[in-house]
Amino acid sequence: MCHALLESPTFFALLLDIDEELAEAARAGGCPACGGVLHLADYPRKPRGCPVPWREAFSRRRSFCCRG
Repeated sequence: MCHALLESPTFFALLLDIDEELAEAARAGGCPACGGVLHLADYPRKPRGCPVPWREAFSRRRSFCCRG
């Protein structure tokens, strides 16, 4: 992998966009077990290998839960 890519701000912006799109698709699909509405249940994560300016943006992991 090219090291220049890992230093590119557009690369990390793309990763965030992909993460948000996948999270929204999962939330919109509802609970796979009961079909209920999914609620936001983010949790902290430790972004390793991420440039300092991007660490805050990657410090939360999108997660969802339902009432069921």
